Amino acid sequence: MTYRYPNARKSKFVTEPFGRPVKPSTINRELAILRAMFNVAQRGVLVLKGGAPAQNPVASRLAFTKEHNERDVVLSPDELDRLLAVAPEWLQPIIMVAYDSGMRRGEIAQLQWSQIDMKAHVVKLAASDTKTDEKRLVPLTERLTQLLSATPRHVSGDVFVTRNERPYNPSKISAAFKKACGKTGLTGVTYHDLRHSFCTNMRRAGEDTLTTMAISGHRSIGVFKRYNTIAPQDLQKAIRQLDTYMDTDTAHGSSSMQ
Repeated sequence: MTYRYPNARKSKFVTEPFGRPVKPSTINRELAILRAMFNVAQRGVLVLKGGAPAQNPVASRLAFTKEHNERDVVLSPDELDRLLAVAPEWLQPIIMVAYDSGMRRGEIAQLQWSQIDMKAHVVKLAASDTKTDEKRLVPLTERLTQLLSATPRHVSGDVFVTRNERPYNPSKISAAFKKACGKTGLTGVTYHDLRHSFCTNMRRAGEDTLTTMAISGHRSIGVFKRYNTIAPQDLQKAIRQLDTYMDTDTAHGSSSMQ
């Protein structure tokens, strides 16, 4: 039954509810819920009219659809500048914080001045503020420190607010970002790619993986790898560094080919 479910789900509900194809991740979340329901029923927690099921048809991971959720979109500094030039004024600092800190959309939308230590140049997120329920420190770049220093403070204590002094709805942030991308001709770019760009830029800057994960809040190396794009120029840079190392090593009298 469950092996047929993914294909049936794709074909029958391809336009529901938003008129776009159903993603493998959506199907997998639904299957996970079904599996949990069968597990509860098997334990007798729920009294079913037909009795407890003899087996869980969603127990096998084979029923799940392979997810292709890797992305390779990294915004260059030039593309960032183009985006900022057409983005609404209220959205510009939000884009900058996402690009330079890797913070999640919800974390930025709900950001409070009480979370920011301007003297230490760091954002202090409590476990209750994060998706992973783990507290973390997010250091500020110099330009973010300058940006926040120039940002007016509001009575509500929120950093980014609407004219009504309320935090921006995360969905509105994504919609405005998508519209700005359209104006610049940046296709296939999502708001989440700002976080992706941060992780890739950290690696290109020479920072190690564990430190970047501590800042971005990734708990799994597998998930983090999806946020880290290695472009052809990165490979060329790596081999040039090897050339430099080998030339230096040879100059210091190490063995070389005769």
